Amino acid sequence: MGLLERIRHWLSATAKGELHAYDQPLEPFITSTYSLIIPHDLNENVDGRSNLLVVRKTECGDKTTLIASRLEVTNLQKGEAPYVAVVFETSPVVHGVINHSPASLLDLHQLLGDSGADLLQFLRMKLPELKEDRDWEFLKAQLVLVISVPKKREIESKPETSELLAFLIPYSVEEIGEEIGIWCKFNNALASMALSPDLAKDGSNIAVIPVNPVKTLSRESALSFCGIEPPVKQQYVVVGVGALGSQFLMHLVRMGVGKWVTVDDDFLLPHNICRHALDSSFIGTSKAEAVAMLANSCLDETAFVQAIVADVLAPGVKSEMLKTSFSMADVIVDASTSIPVARHLARDVSSEARRISIFLSPTGMDSVILAEDGAREIQIDFLEMQYYRALLHAPELSDHLQVREKRVRYARTCRDVSFVLSQEAVGLHSSLCARGFRQALSSEKATIGIWRSNEAGSVNYYNFETAPVYKATFGDWTLYYDEFIVNKIYEARAARLPNETGGILLGSFDLQRKVVYAVDTILSPPDSKEWPTTYIRGCTGLVAEVEMVKKTTMSMLDYVGEWHAHPGRSTSPSGDDIKAFQWLVDIMDICGQPAMMVIAGESNQSWYLGEMR
Repeated sequence: MGLLERIRHWLSATAKGELHAYDQPLEPFITSTYSLIIPHDLNENVDGRSNLLVVRKTECGDKTTLIASRLEVTNLQKGEAPYVAVVFETSPVVHGVINHSPASLLDLHQLLGDSGADLLQFLRMKLPELKEDRDWEFLKAQLVLVISVPKKREIESKPETSELLAFLIPYSVEEIGEEIGIWCKFNNALASMALSPDLAKDGSNIAVIPVNPVKTLSRESALSFCGIEPPVKQQYVVVGVGALGSQFLMHLVRMGVGKWVTVDDDFLLPHNICRHALDSSFIGTSKAEAVAMLANSCLDETAFVQAIVADVLAPGVKSEMLKTSFSMADVIVDASTSIPVARHLARDVSSEARRISIFLSPTGMDSVILAEDGAREIQIDFLEMQYYRALLHAPELSDHLQVREKRVRYARTCRDVSFVLSQEAVGLHSSLCARGFRQALSSEKATIGIWRSNEAGSVNYYNFETAPVYKATFGDWTLYYDEFIVNKIYEARAARLPNETGGILLGSFDLQRKVVYAVDTILSPPDSKEWPTTYIRGCTGLVAEVEMVKKTTMSMLDYVGEWHAHPGRSTSPSGDDIKAFQWLVDIMDICGQPAMMVIAGESNQSWYLGEMR
């Protein structure tokens, strides 16, 4: 009874013209089964030679697919083409009726005639053009008709979309021309009709086979298939296309995300293949160029991935090319896993592009994304320091940067070794980084994110808050510190009032660029002397704590200076402060580092770097 009721409803709604809901896609004009692959932008410009297509045939078991390419991009050699496709556009039609598939060229002509289109007239004008093309000898080619049918919902409405129909005509252009009366054979040569075509020859003897047109994949359609909104800014540079970088890029390319420039000076070796996007056919070739080639082959777009084979630290003749790419980029992605490269991209590259860094932990079980905020107020180098600090305050991540000792030698020189790392890990984390990249672009906030996986394959995500960064200049040196360390110092000061208190500063020095980062503090050791007018820092347990900081951060954070509080408003140094600072100068000078001290008063703090006046 349920089936009968549904049939009754279907017939009733059809009679009333209510079967097709207004928000449903328009009904197909006709149906077909075989496939014809056509350029995705074909119906954007259906006139002219640019839409004359050369078609090749592929077979898979009992399935046949025709693949059409424009003349300028076909990989077929000039000469005799097995198939040629021409494009014809009809007048708009109102959807709603699914027509019977035509059996002959005349049937197709009559079917399209209902829209006011004259297919035979079009062919009588088009086929002579093919006859004159001596480069391709189209006369011997079989014809494929691609027909664009603009469709509208109602008579008065405008077309909403265009449906592409396609028909294989299993006759040569020469034979079709004879059957529609535009030429005839005479002494094994074609003679055109002197005055006008023979209209009695109407194509009724020419069979047509409907095929299903399928558009090639564009960036726009890839985004649609993946359910992704395109980012507002889409010009990206990725530095480093090794194991992680290559797979990260290919995930995003296949989804239609961005236009890219790949930068890398390395080439592919056999051992790379086990965890790289490239295969053995690219051994010995540039990773940057090969990955760009592979990426461009995924989508039917004009080369949207370019390559620069260069070391960003020593680009040589590629210097201007790199400079231009960086300046035009919306985002620069560092996938190099190199601290010197990271510092260079952060501080030495002049560009308004947002910086994003992705990398794996040494074990390959964790991956990290560091993304600057949209305004670049927290730049990637200090964001890296905040990431190291986050590890100190997340006990479950204390082994995050633990180094995997096992390595494999792939050749005989001392540097020809590689970490043991599975493709499973790289594949998993490259996809997580790709998603994290998209999510970072959708926000104007800075991001510090860590994905931690386990042997069972489950993943936990840790997202850490970032803090506003402050900058101060002391002669040739630049100091960066943030709100986190300032708040921590003042919380410790308030807890110890009316006595003075203090501690040591944790951070990092960039001696090459004369930059110092202060990101955390170890508070006053238990053997410290704290009085209202004097503070003497103790040392019990301090060496062990600093060593733990270095172990957790792989020595990226270390001792960088001292701080203490004054109970009153003044942050001016006392005589004892000046003596202590000079002692710091003598100690730090041994390592070529400036001494640093902070004095925290009631409402402000003074930072001293290099000298204390």
